[in-house]
Amino acid sequence: MTKVKLILSILLVFSVGVYAEVATEIKVEEHVENKDVDQTLQTKLEDARRQLRTELMNDPALFEAGQTRVYRGKHLDAIEFPVGGIGSGCLLMDGTARRRAWQIFHNFTYNVIPDSFFAIRMKQADGKPQVRTLQTVSEGPFEKMTALSMRGEYPFAWYDFEDAKLPAEVSLETYNPFIPLDAKNSAIPCAVYNITVKNVSGKPLGVILLGTQQNAVGYVPPKAEYRDVSFDEVFDNGNQYRDPIVIKARKFGTYGQNCNQVRTEDGFCSIDMTIQQSADSRAYGSMSLSVLNADSTTAIASWDDINVLHTDFCEDGKLSSDIAKAGPSPDGETLNGAIAADIQLAPGQSRTVSFLLTWHFPNDLLGGFINPPKWNARAWGGGQWGGKGNMYGNWWENASEVADYVSVNFEKLETETRQFHQTFYQTNLPHWLLDRISGQMAILKSMTCFWTKDNYFGGWEGTGSVDGSCAGNCSHVWHYAQAHSRLFPELARLMRQQELGAMKPDGMIPFRQIDNGHPALDAQCGIILGAYREHLVSEDGDWLKQYYPAIKKAMEYAIGHWDSDEDGWLTGSQHTTLDCALSGNSSWLGSMYAAALAASEKMALLQDDTPHAKRCRKILDGATNLHNEKLWNGKYFFQIPGKQPLSDYNNGCAIDQMLGQWWAWQVGLGDLYPRPRIKSAMASVFNNNFRANFVGIQQKPREFVKSDEAAMQIITWPGKDRPARHTAYADEVMSGFEYAAAANMLETGLDTQALTALKAISDRYDGRLRTGYKPGWGNLGYSGNPFGDDECGKFYSRSLSIYSVLLTSQGYHYVGPQDVLAFSPVWKKQNHRSFFTTATGWGLFTQKIDSTEQSNALDVKWGKVKLKKLTLAVPEKKTVAKIRVRHNEEHLRTTFKQAASGAVEILFNDTLTISKDQKLKVDISLK
Repeated sequence: MTKVKLILSILLVFSVGVYAEVATEIKVEEHVENKDVDQTLQTKLEDARRQLRTELMNDPALFEAGQTRVYRGKHLDAIEFPVGGIGSGCLLMDGTARRRAWQIFHNFTYNVIPDSFFAIRMKQADGKPQVRTLQTVSEGPFEKMTALSMRGEYPFAWYDFEDAKLPAEVSLETYNPFIPLDAKNSAIPCAVYNITVKNVSGKPLGVILLGTQQNAVGYVPPKAEYRDVSFDEVFDNGNQYRDPIVIKARKFGTYGQNCNQVRTEDGFCSIDMTIQQSADSRAYGSMSLSVLNADSTTAIASWDDINVLHTDFCEDGKLSSDIAKAGPSPDGETLNGAIAADIQLAPGQSRTVSFLLTWHFPNDLLGGFINPPKWNARAWGGGQWGGKGNMYGNWWENASEVADYVSVNFEKLETETRQFHQTFYQTNLPHWLLDRISGQMAILKSMTCFWTKDNYFGGWEGTGSVDGSCAGNCSHVWHYAQAHSRLFPELARLMRQQELGAMKPDGMIPFRQIDNGHPALDAQCGIILGAYREHLVSEDGDWLKQYYPAIKKAMEYAIGHWDSDEDGWLTGSQHTTLDCALSGNSSWLGSMYAAALAASEKMALLQDDTPHAKRCRKILDGATNLHNEKLWNGKYFFQIPGKQPLSDYNNGCAIDQMLGQWWAWQVGLGDLYPRPRIKSAMASVFNNNFRANFVGIQQKPREFVKSDEAAMQIITWPGKDRPARHTAYADEVMSGFEYAAAANMLETGLDTQALTALKAISDRYDGRLRTGYKPGWGNLGYSGNPFGDDECGKFYSRSLSIYSVLLTSQGYHYVGPQDVLAFSPVWKKQNHRSFFTTATGWGLFTQKIDSTEQSNALDVKWGKVKLKKLTLAVPEKKTVAKIRVRHNEEHLRTTFKQAASGAVEILFNDTLTISKDQKLKVDISLK
């Protein structure tokens, strides 16, 4: 046998919260569990891990309200905060307040546009001017700020600068409009920078803010980057970012014929940046830098030397504004422009100036080729998936129009974005958990998503370092995502329409949208479940009526292909999201099949298709009965392989063993399995798969957790009976799976286990940069960036599953076409607050309960909420004596009944519309 070196780092517990790390290096013939020395070490490790897990479960921070996380020092190193519209490209703000990556040209590389930054000049009457960049990186002679701290609550990031030599406090707020249910205004190609300065001295202070921007129109990858790239090049193993496309000063190969024009009107000043090239070329487009809210402005259409600019700015803060128009620039060269905004501050006074960057590149080719090794999404005019042009091209002709639109609507866009943020953060889940949920919304603003001019909404699985990661709107990944459907239901419906449109004549839907694609069982069922969800979040039943024939055909394919005898027991090869196929039956895929049948029954009944509804119900009952009879070992559900085993997990404890049940709860289908068994199964997942650290635990083939961090593995084998050939990625950790499992734990009353697992993810993504992962295909490791989790690529779409934790916590169920809304909170039932959405509006739901009274309220903050029935859970063993319903303090006549579940159903005589800034209050007397 081959000798290997086993290095184990043992964490020994000496007292509560105190650990000593003892590194032990042991040479053994082979790392097998029956070696005496190995058993001793493993026992010590497991004992230490169990004690550490107990401490993690007893951490008071799990349930405490907490406060906004502040990132400082090393916790800034991994920050990548996307600022940009949905599908419109973005800029990634880093922990220095620098725009580290300009991904507005449909590029995934981490390129930096030179000479593009903000700076400040301060001067008191009797003092010398002081100039700093608004970042902790110097730009030529522009001196950097000493330090900063950063706070992020998506969609807002706040940078608070520190410099003891300055007479003012300076902060920068950045965001892109994010307004649930308003996809257009959440897809604007822009970035807003609100710079606030407070005079903390005792003297008047003159402040001038500088925004300088390179005209980067024409920036496209050089021809060398059009080549076919290998799969490994897409991911660039080793966790290193590629930056092969360097702009040197104002020179770049595809620059040339660039023009800048200063435009000033009614307190609005902008530099419009264009290029004189063919309107059909990839290089064609425009940018604009604008400023609002200043006392006065000066601008210059072109500057060449940063030292001259610095001198000019230092002298009086005003720019030599005699250059209002510049260009066209020589071939291979571009122009830099700058705007200076003047404000005056009395002692103690604070003012905010808003800079606005907009962009417009109408000829981007979005998407690309599907499969490795010929990835090559960058080839102009090539690709099998996606389309040409951005959706925003249908709304605005150029970046100047975008700037004008945002400036005219600035107050509305900012107010509604702040209203969403404030309402969401009124949810009384722990603050660290709200940060987790909102942080994953950033994925929708990253390069993971694109939206073409012909209304195709594309989703990579994530982003790579030169390209997107895993193409084709991969439905066995994207079906986990929940946030996009609740926040922007029109985009989710669009994705379902695209999937159903890719259906083959027999009803098979390729899990990647390509002609020669093949099915995955979890994807096929996830699409059906997603279709039911999209119906639930629609205003009426028209969408379901239109797509029902295709949805039915998809279910019929699943039945015929994997359950031809219709007994509910799966057969054949079942491809999955773990990039391998299972045989036989597992509760993982079996529950997905069962949930899809349950959703199909509901949809069939809505379409008066009684035969199909009965067929689905019969198979569903058979499936769940067989699962309970054959796949239950007394603690959890397992797998029985088929006659021809594949990549099976047999007796393993799988994190997704109740995934179909998770889906069922997300769309109001109830319990598919006995509740005690579901709870036991989820407790087993936590007990067996949650590791308090990964010392001595293998992660194959990829590593997503450091050895001193906690996480839940995908599959473990408590009986030490791991199959020789088993399910791929079993030893890995992926947060998208963890979020779904945690939601199930929360639903079944395993609050501490759920929060322990979720807090471990929060602690892993804490802003510290993780590096040094072992090589392996598609392995970027994970960065530690709090704003978009990593898996096979960064900003990974599966992580949008975390929104299910919010829905579970509030016990949310909504049927838009019937105007039915229901809440049954499992989180802080006695005093609950949570953000909610409907098809037409959103707001805050509250609940308070004491021994004899329960009060609930719906406070609508945007749009309108229509209700015909409102269902509210009441405490167990309590009877509803009477209710009082008020709409804006006006008493409403309603009827109510208490269901067998104990919940009270309130029926409105007419459809009630609760408009923005209106409130519905319900007071319930209990006995």
